[in-house]
Amino acid sequence: MRPLEILTLIILSGVLFALFNNKDRRLFLYLLLAAITSTILLYFVEGVRWQFLPTLYLLPFAYFIHRIQKGTVHFYVKSVLSLWFMIAVALPWVIPIFILEEPDGEYAVRTETIHWIHSTRLEWFTPEDPAEVRKLMVQVWYRAIKDHEKDPATYMDHIQLRSKTLARAGKLPSFLPSHLDMIKTNSFLSIDFAEIKKTAPVLLFSHGITGSRHLHQVLFECLASHGYIVIAQDHSYDCNLTIFPNGHIADYRSDITGHPDSVKIRRQQIDTRSRDIHFIIDQLERIQQGSLSSKLNGKVDLERIAVLRGPQGTL
Repeated sequence: MRPLEILTLIILSGVLFALFNNKDRRLFLYLLLAAITSTILLYFVEGVRWQFLPTLYLLPFAYFIHRIQKGTVHFYVKSVLSLWFMIAVALPWVIPIFILEEPDGEYAVRTETIHWIHSTRLEWFTPEDPAEVRKLMVQVWYRAIKDHEKDPATYMDHIQLRSKTLARAGKLPSFLPSHLDMIKTNSFLSIDFAEIKKTAPVLLFSHGITGSRHLHQVLFECLASHGYIVIAQDHSYDCNLTIFPNGHIADYRSDITGHPDSVKIRRQQIDTRSRDIHFIIDQLERIQQGSLSSKLNGKVDLERIAVLRGPQGTL
């Protein structure tokens, strides 16, 4: 749990203790005010996640009990409040804001997300728009100079949209992944490239079906901290959800279970992924030659490029 969450729960335990054991409720009111203040700080400093909602609702309910039971709090009310408090403690502990393991390389890690359009290639996933061309969201991680004053990037963006599709893929309630945007990575958006004389080898990562470029970021950061350039793309329409800069989305369209032409379609999907990889390599060649502006101009080792795949990948 996060520091202000722990503080709020500690104060809340004092609130309930004072409510249960002190007929003079002044201590209860002081502690309740402190808990409310801590909650307000939590909202503005760390943000409130759904796992903490039982705590938020318990505060006004405790005040309500204080108002209607002026003397001793009834045993059954104490039992309900005690059970409620245990749930309030358990939820944020069982489903935490987890911390990504820090990369062990000598460099800090910079990341950036790029929108690339393959203008000569039609998109076969969208028969409703036969003129649509193939578009990709590509994220890059690479070595950078350490700067502890910068804030790290979030683990996942556009969580209001992504939580629904992530939950659907796992057959879970849609609110369960809604806190993932509160997780911080060890990558930074605006720190300088670490200059060394040699160009850097490239690792291209292809996610599995229903996956996305956001997965395996601990691995990507570790590799980038050791000097590799790591690239992960969303295979549009083969990805859990791709969100483009203009707000347009590419939803998941690769579920072909029971389709009579599933083998033929799967081959077409494999070809699409292969062409995505070739397109990215072509873009890297343009970057290295300087015809495509990038922080990586002149830093890409085109002789050392490897492709990795995620679980259930098709490459």
